[in-house]
Amino acid sequence: MAGPWLINAVPLETVARQVSTSEGLQRSPQKRDVDQDVPGMHGVLDQGSDPVAPRRSYGPGQITFTGWVQGVDHLTGAFLPGTTEDVYYERVRELQRMFHARSLTIQSPSGRTAVGWLSSEIEPVYEASDSWFGRWSATVKIPGAFWSGPADVVLAGRVATGGAVQLGQVADGEAPIQDAVVTFGPGNNPTLIQGGAYLGYDGVIGSGRELAVDTNPAGPSVGPGNGALWTPLDSSIRYGPNATWFEIDPTAGPLTLNHTGGGLMDVRVEARPRYFTS
Repeated sequence: MAGPWLINAVPLETVARQVSTSEGLQRSPQKRDVDQDVPGMHGVLDQGSDPVAPRRSYGPGQITFTGWVQGVDHLTGAFLPGTTEDVYYERVRELQRMFHARSLTIQSPSGRTAVGWLSSEIEPVYEASDSWFGRWSATVKIPGAFWSGPADVVLAGRVATGGAVQLGQVADGEAPIQDAVVTFGPGNNPTLIQGGAYLGYDGVIGSGRELAVDTNPAGPSVGPGNGALWTPLDSSIRYGPNATWFEIDPTAGPLTLNHTGGGLMDVRVEARPRYFTS
């Protein structure tokens, strides 16, 4: 059974009813245009068609909520039993307080979440004689572009060089993932590859050690993971072709692990699926 819409962990239905985000009100993030004009060439140069070129980035997402203030009949505009004028106005104020918070963490009935802020609104009509009495809308901009799944997914494998690591439940998502945690086990010079994207480490990960790489663009880092304590070097990290350390495309097929030294090598990827809409 689907849950309610939550705004900063508070059910929206406590102050609103007949809440809708119907088609046309939820806009998925759009790819930024990086095509270039070339003199003498018809059309434009599509840089995104090159599989080893940096992937086009996405702009912000957006979702618009519409509904009626709780306690108002959406068909007649009359107060429902148990609702007084004072109760109505308090719910209006609570609705405004809810959406005017500095940051909004939104959880959809499917369990997906996004963080945003109010970009525009239509306040509820206060005059009971108006046919739009109690009707409201709120548009939230999602600067991070995507919605997150409810839980992290762990991909793991012990593979020879050139071996594949299947995407598993990550492939249920639609949008790229840039904030995975990639952990390499003991081995030499590992490189994780998907299409033109790669993440590598130039060096030896000794027996009993791990190399954990957090690819979050807000603060990428390396560490010893859960293995024996050691100090891996940021300067030994290789990545490309994007400016971020690594990006997983859920539509591009399995990951490939290359390494030197022979034998098998462990790799683990912790990632949360991303979606264009809720």
